[in-house]
Amino acid sequence: MESLSRMQIEHECARLIRVYCNSIDAHNVERVVRVFAEDGVWQRPGNPPLRGHAEIRAFVERHGIGAVSAHYVTNIVVDVDNDDHASSNAYALVFRGSGTAAAGPLPLSLPRLVVHYQHKFVREKGQWYIKYKETRWLFRRDGD
Repeated sequence: MESLSRMQIEHECARLIRVYCNSIDAHNVERVVRVFAEDGVWQRPGNPPLRGHAEIRAFVERHGIGAVSAHYVTNIVVDVDNDDHASSNAYALVFRGSGTAAAGPLPLSLPRLVVHYQHKFVREKGQWYIKYKETRWLFRRDGD
């Protein structure tokens, strides 16, 4: 595989991770769903996997209501397997507070979570998607 093709795949897959984080924080349900393949799977800590767009959408619609969150994703490393498959590891600091930031900023506290993301990506009909996402909590603030 040419270096330019590999770099393009790495960029597109890393972008999906950032789009996911931005969309979760913005409570943009449809955009979160669209980063996943139609048969995509999202494995969350201590929960059964979410399978497919309908289950992912139902979870995201319920998640974060009445809260403000900010996911700061870093250390994204994408490994390209071939022209249509890739995988990655990334970490995120997750800040979360109750209420709304519309009236001004919420009080700042330590991150609620430090998470590790593992992804498997697939290219379908020329478009990259998350085929599998596993979220693992590495650190969790006491009381949450």
